[in-house]
Amino acid sequence: GQVFINGIAGERFAVRNTRGLAVVEGVGDHLGEYMTGGAVVVLGRTGKNMAAGMSGGLLYLHVPEGNLEPLCHPDNRNNVFEVAAGSTREEQLKTMVQKHADLTGSTVALGLLGRWGEALGEFRVVMPLSEQERAAAVSMDASTVPEAPELDPVPVGKSS
Repeated sequence: GQVFINGIAGERFAVRNTRGLAVVEGVGDHLGEYMTGGAVVVLGRTGKNMAAGMSGGLLYLHVPEGNLEPLCHPDNRNNVFEVAAGSTREEQLKTMVQKHADLTGSTVALGLLGRWGEALGEFRVVMPLSEQERAAAVSMDASTVPEAPELDPVPVGKSS
């Protein structure tokens, strides 16, 4: 499924995530712990011990200061990359941020989209070794990822 949160989640957000897609404006400690798949975008602050035991999936993080090392668990400190302009990864990230803005009216997302050329350089992606190997196995480089499935989300409080 998909979730778009116009607010901040608590600790252990996306723990054991296998295929879900999420956008949130901040999280507590232990983001993506034991995550094996899916994609999560964090547009705000991230707590410590991020990506502990994470073996798959992608964490996109808005980090204006550019340094995730103190927050990232040692398991994945070497698996943090910039999001390359024009890449499939940029396309997935921008699509998720745009959908978040459309569904929630998020001023954070709208602000980032309004200066996307600059904002893209402030994002990092945690891509565990298994994701890097999967990309290489299908003749893709580390700047691409398989497309996420398209789902039609229903915002909380609304029916289809």
